[in-house]
Amino acid sequence: MEHQPKTEPGLGSTDQRNLEAMSIQELVSVLRTAFLTEDYDRVEHVLVRRYNRLQTEILHLQEKFELEKLTRFQAEEDLKKKEELCERGKRAQNNYETLLKEVKKTSLAERKKNNELVFELRKLKKKCVDDSNVLSEPANKRSKFAEGASSSPVARIRGRDGRIRRNTANREEFGQRQADKADEEVVPGVQEPVVQQNWPGGPIDTSLLTRYADHVARYIWFGQERHQGPKPELRIASLGAKLAGWVDPQLISAFVERWHPETSSFHMPFGEMTITLDDVACLLHLPVRGDFYTPLSVTMEEAATLAAELLGVPYESAYAETSGQRGGYFTQQWLYECYQRQHNIYRRYDCAARAYMLMLVGCTIFTNKSYTRVDAKWLPMFRDLSTCDKYSWGSAALICLYDNLNDASMFTYKAIAGYTTLLQCWIHEYFPSLGRRAESGLNCDESGFPRAMRWIYKQGKMKLPNYRPVMDALTSSDVIWCPFDSHRGSIPFDLVTCYSGYLRGCTVVRYLPERCLRQFGFIQYIPPPPPPQAPAFVDIDTEWVDNHVSVDRILQSTRPSTYAAEATPDYLAWYCLVSHPRVCRPVDGPQGAPPVPKYAPLEDDLILEDVLPVPDDPRLDAIASALER
Repeated sequence: MEHQPKTEPGLGSTDQRNLEAMSIQELVSVLRTAFLTEDYDRVEHVLVRRYNRLQTEILHLQEKFELEKLTRFQAEEDLKKKEELCERGKRAQNNYETLLKEVKKTSLAERKKNNELVFELRKLKKKCVDDSNVLSEPANKRSKFAEGASSSPVARIRGRDGRIRRNTANREEFGQRQADKADEEVVPGVQEPVVQQNWPGGPIDTSLLTRYADHVARYIWFGQERHQGPKPELRIASLGAKLAGWVDPQLISAFVERWHPETSSFHMPFGEMTITLDDVACLLHLPVRGDFYTPLSVTMEEAATLAAELLGVPYESAYAETSGQRGGYFTQQWLYECYQRQHNIYRRYDCAARAYMLMLVGCTIFTNKSYTRVDAKWLPMFRDLSTCDKYSWGSAALICLYDNLNDASMFTYKAIAGYTTLLQCWIHEYFPSLGRRAESGLNCDESGFPRAMRWIYKQGKMKLPNYRPVMDALTSSDVIWCPFDSHRGSIPFDLVTCYSGYLRGCTVVRYLPERCLRQFGFIQYIPPPPPPQAPAFVDIDTEWVDNHVSVDRILQSTRPSTYAAEATPDYLAWYCLVSHPRVCRPVDGPQGAPPVPKYAPLEDDLILEDVLPVPDDPRLDAIASALER
């Protein structure tokens, strides 16, 4: 029988357990059976460590509970504020509905009164004409007698000194009358604006088109062209020769000659038209709502720093590019190569995306007269790619086009930049009889493509001098006033496109849709004068955010039209006074001076609104619901 070694009581090496994996009950039982001091110390150390861990977890849970409690209180306060705002909105909506009903009632009563006043005014005019004919008979007799007396010789009496005596009393009396008349007319503290003499062919009243003296239409009226020679049209200064296969310079130049910067609109023979924000949204599918962005010009060094930071290009390479362009510009070829490197070699897709988008906007909506260069001032817009959609890209494209049209309408400018493809597609949509247009075959209304993809360029045969008389002969029936009604499934109509005021981007331009209400389906009335000097950027942003104020002001004075191109009876007469409706000079009149176009409706013509009161139109409810939204 072999001798077995004697073992000490406690935890031996053979039955050593993992104390960390034991529960508290198991650890206590081990303490009860343990006789060795080191086993007891080990178990006690594990218990102390586990106790500390539980204490820290309890503290974390208490902090988490307190945070959740605070967030719950804050959420309840926010909910109360939102409920208060909702109640205020409901009260405001109820007040607006009551006011709208009162306006409807009062407008019908005022129309009836206006119709009665019109009839009375016509009667008074006829009576005045009859009275003037009666009074003119003795005046004619006196004039005949005066002519007979003037034909007889007048004896001049000389004095002793041999000089002819003059009637100084009449001269003094005439001077006194002139002084009294001047005292009556002059009002202290009020200075009347100086109105320039009327121009041949219009405008007769030059208070609206204040820059007409430098406008190209004035020179064309007297037979002077921008370019002397067989090509009087503008040069399309964007993308060089590549754009010659996309736009018609003859058609573009014909419309530029009718653009006026004071009103930001084309002055056609039948009224004003313009490119609206709704047109840009439907043609290009660019968002209209968003923030304005006004870039700051950059130097060569700043442009190189931006390229190194946002495009991932070495500073030395970027500075060599900007110094070669002598300013803060990149060539389109350089941007394309940068995109290729970052995308295919370095796999830096954020830098590749910035290079691609900068090249894209530089070739389309932000084109300039440098043909192949892109301004680096637009690069900060793409610093954060996740926030690119916060900008109002539709207004940015329209501002750039407006700015270039303002410059090109002046006689001294020989070229036009901007997104002229947008202008040509706009012409194809509204004027089906102008230019040679060809459809691409894409059903943009159902497939969701931008409406501009509907058209492809077709070589035109008509020259600029031939376009002018054709456009002078246009009438309102030659225009498709609402061409995007079938496209509302892709781009719904947004009331912000009726905002009136200033837009800011690369510059500040006027946006005045109240001058072209027929393009929105409303009756055109005599618009108010354009706003004065542009306000500060902060004020422009505030008006843009509160766009419903200007929208309400515009639409409260009109109603939906019952037929296309409907306008108030006095609109065309006013328009012919303040505009230059025709570009070509007509045949000289009998006195040798060209006649000025005038609009004078016949007195016998009865207007339906003057005879019968306008019934309650159901489209007024549509306007009210749209304004409430």
